[in-house]
Amino acid sequence: MVANSGAVDRLAFSADGRYVAAGSTIWDLTDPRDMPVGVALMPEGPAGRAVNLNGLAEAVYAKSKHPEEAMKLAAWLGTEQPQKMMADGGYVFPVITGLAQGYVAYWKAKKLDVSPFLEEPEGTTFPVPIITRFTGFETKLNQIFNEMYLGKLSPQQAADQAVSEGNASIK
Repeated sequence: MVANSGAVDRLAFSADGRYVAAGSTIWDLTDPRDMPVGVALMPEGPAGRAVNLNGLAEAVYAKSKHPEEAMKLAAWLGTEQPQKMMADGGYVFPVITGLAQGYVAYWKAKKLDVSPFLEEPEGTTFPVPIITRFTGFETKLNQIFNEMYLGKLSPQQAADQAVSEGNASIK
C-alpha cells in the first residue's frame, strides 16, 4: 500500500492486484483482509518532495447551549493529557510534537512503521487548499482515481480529467 502523509480513507485495488490507497486520513491503518500494509514517503519529483499537511482543529458551534463549557473542552483537548491519550492509542498524530513517538510506538507494536509520516514535514510542505464546492467534486475525483488504479486510465489521463472536471465544478 502506498500512503501519502495523511493517508488512508479511500482505498482501491490496482490493475495488478496490489492494494493502493489514496486519501487524507490515517484513522485506521489496519487491513481488514489481513493484507500486508506499509507506509512510504511520497515520491520526489525534479524539484524534490512536497507534501500537503493538514491538521485537526477543535471548533465550538456558534449556537452552542453551553459555549463556555465547549470552549473549555476544546482548549483541554489541545493539552498534553488528551494529546498523549490520542497518540498512545494510535488514533492521530498529536499536536504536541514531542508526543509523536507514542503514535509511532502504537503502530510499531502492530508491525506497521509509520515513521515516514514524521519525515515528510521536514521537506517542503503546503496546506491543503480550501476550495469552494470541493465536497461536491470529491466523489467524482475518487471515481477518476479508482479508474486509474484499475488500469482503465493512465496517471496522465486521470490527472488531466481530474483537473478539467475539478475546474469545471468550481466555476
